[in-house]
Amino acid sequence: MNLAKEKLRQDRSLLVCSVGIAHPAVIDSLGYAGFDCVELDREHGLIGLDNMEWLLLACRGAGITPFWRMGRFDEAEMKHALDVGFTSFIVPHVRNAAEVEQVIRAARYAPRGQRGVGPGRPIRYGLDHPLPYYKQAEEDLLIGFMIEE
Repeated sequence: MNLAKEKLRQDRSLLVCSVGIAHPAVIDSLGYAGFDCVELDREHGLIGLDNMEWLLLACRGAGITPFWRMGRFDEAEMKHALDVGFTSFIVPHVRNAAEVEQVIRAARYAPRGQRGVGPGRPIRYGLDHPLPYYKQAEEDLLIGFMIEE
């Protein structure tokens, strides 16, 4: 379940912190401080692609929702993020509705999108049947767009 999305559905505010460094102690501290979410900033921060997966695990341990903030929309990067278990994204530099639709298609499974099948962690590497995951993935998906250009 995407706890951030659930709070938004209840018309509740979210306490979010943007993080630009890749260290799990930062995530732990935010969890202890009562933050709901963390924006893992790959646009302005120093977080490399290889660090995002273990930061996701730190967020789960701290009980906070991680948002993957992309530098720019990259379909392959988003699909990788989804496959390792991210459900929330911030996509900057969006210019028009066609670009929004492109992002949404990449993030959703057919028939509403074109995302390929390849989840590892979300189905416990094959221990869980994938069909319930596909439904949950659709429900949990949360994408924020920044109309900047």
